[in-house]
Amino acid sequence: MHLSTPQLLEIVAAFPDSTLVFTEDGYCIAHLGDQEAHEFSSSRLLTGRFVSDVFCEEKAKWFLQQIRNSIFEQRLRVSEYAISPEDIRLPNCESAKLEREQWFEARILPLNSFIDGQRAVVWAARNINERYKLEQQLRRLSETDELTGAFNRRRFFESLASQYRTFHRHFLDCSLIMLDIDNFKRINDQYGHPCGDRVLKQVYQQMCAHLREADICARMGGEEFAILLPNTKTNDALHTAERIRQAIEQHQFTALQRQVDVTVSLGVSSIAVSDSNSDSVLQRADDALYQAKKTGRNQALQFHEQFSI
Repeated sequence: MHLSTPQLLEIVAAFPDSTLVFTEDGYCIAHLGDQEAHEFSSSRLLTGRFVSDVFCEEKAKWFLQQIRNSIFEQRLRVSEYAISPEDIRLPNCESAKLEREQWFEARILPLNSFIDGQRAVVWAARNINERYKLEQQLRRLSETDELTGAFNRRRFFESLASQYRTFHRHFLDCSLIMLDIDNFKRINDQYGHPCGDRVLKQVYQQMCAHLREADICARMGGEEFAILLPNTKTNDALHTAERIRQAIEQHQFTALQRQVDVTVSLGVSSIAVSDSNSDSVLQRADDALYQAKKTGRNQALQFHEQFSI
């Protein structure tokens, strides 16, 4: 028994995922499947159009690159990608359904035959939005401090090691700030641990207000935080540390209807060519922090060699 062509087409059309056919110039000849009821279907937008007609320049280039890479490599490619409202340039009632970013997994396979004289690929797209959101949520939980929302030690050390490798490969500056809340034990003893917890959260919020999106702020334990500043020289990091110090000193901390005076001490260092590992820069920032606390607290100090003597 053999299936007829109409039967094969009917079977493929019943697939829950979208199956598209693209020529190497980015024209979508047709799509099959897509029987799952999604709020948004990029397949219906693409059919009978070039990717450049539907998407902004950057996203269209990405689609074309995936198509041509698959044809050049002559193998299956698997890619995850997002489509957001900003990506779509085509005014269409279907595109209006896209209210927020949606994630997809594409399985792209080159065809052996030519279509209208062009090489082509089959592009099977699966909506993975729910899976992606769950993965991101689990990742956030594994990387963040439950109390403050800052990154945790594990994420910090991963980022520090990555920046260390980047520095020694490309010589891109990277600095580090260690921060400790002054006399935090006294706050806990005088007002209780719930009050101390609220102070920790507010200190973290004050730090974030003076950091860039690329910066990594982590709670290292207790009342100590570490801030990783990519593409930042030591003097610039010291200025950032001083802004954070002043902001926290001037902020009115309230916890459990109590006014709490809070100051912090900070130590600053940068990755150096002489560093044999990423622990070296962390030790220097710790030494600078220790000196700041030793010589009066409520100050930000840059590491100097005499600190470690």
